[in-house]
Amino acid sequence: MRKVARLLAGALIVAGLALVAARGGQAIAAYAVGPKVDSVWLYDWRVHYAGALDFLERDLYRDGGIGVGALKMPVDVFNLPPASAALALPFALLGYDVGGLAWVVLGIVGVVGAGAGAARMAGRSTWLAWFGLFWLAYALQPFFVRVTVLGNVNSFMLPLVVGFVWAHLKGHQRLAGILLGLSVTIKIWPILIGGMLIRERRWRELAWAALVLAALGIPILLWLGPDVVPDIVSALRTQVPIPDGVLVVWTSWARESLSWWPAWGSLAVAAVLIGIPARGRLGLGLGILAGLSLIANLWDHYLPTFAFAALLLLSSGEVERLAQALRSRLSRRRSHVGVMPVG
Repeated sequence: MRKVARLLAGALIVAGLALVAARGGQAIAAYAVGPKVDSVWLYDWRVHYAGALDFLERDLYRDGGIGVGALKMPVDVFNLPPASAALALPFALLGYDVGGLAWVVLGIVGVVGAGAGAARMAGRSTWLAWFGLFWLAYALQPFFVRVTVLGNVNSFMLPLVVGFVWAHLKGHQRLAGILLGLSVTIKIWPILIGGMLIRERRWRELAWAALVLAALGIPILLWLGPDVVPDIVSALRTQVPIPDGVLVVWTSWARESLSWWPAWGSLAVAAVLIGIPARGRLGLGLGILAGLSLIANLWDHYLPTFAFAALLLLSSGEVERLAQALRSRLSRRRSHVGVMPVG
């Protein structure tokens, strides 16, 4: 029975990721060969493309704004860490269209690969099946095509975070530290996972992450000039308005939907989550959720990262023991109900 359940769960994962790849590839192909109009095609890539060219000219954060011809831009300033601009540079040198196509193709490959890697950490067939159902549902959502063709850097972040978690759980501290350091340089939020590493005394892991941050950060600051730091801080604080009809989740949903939600609510959620003395899978899942809580706008393209965090929480030993205790209690209750008094 367990083998059958495992096979069925595995089939759901394969079906879900295959649907993501098929629908994603179809969307990319349709937009790539379609008419060149200002649309969602490469919408977020424009920020990375413009930022990469500014980085090359040492004008990043300083040139009064970013732009790609007459195309509409998601933001007026490059609002990501400078390493994100450096990451896009090899693609930008291919040109806006070719580089953008390569960027989104590698993005969907990264998402599918990360999904497959995360599935190997699912543990019980129940959670593996749930993860497969998530991918099936995600690929069928109306926003999936838009998320795929935007060219958002989250498609590169997910493989880094999944790779870090795998390396951490396997005890490969050097690889885990390198991947964590890379992810923090691209988007700052994974730095809160470091709280869990401190709790577990993974000093070697932390040292490698710090080494990567220094190895990338120092040359970048020397290239752009140390005086760029205030401009970076200002750019990272840029608020992006949420368009009508776009799904936001987690603390972003709370901020937009709950009138009583305080301005410091997201920080409070992050502090509470990182303060829970959890280790292993539970600590990693909570650390990811804490880091995500720091992001102002958690769009729908963050959903795979949330699903991965949920998978870690569900497959943790603590949740497994709680589930076992609940099953035992229900079993005892059913046995008591089934005993009928005689006489």
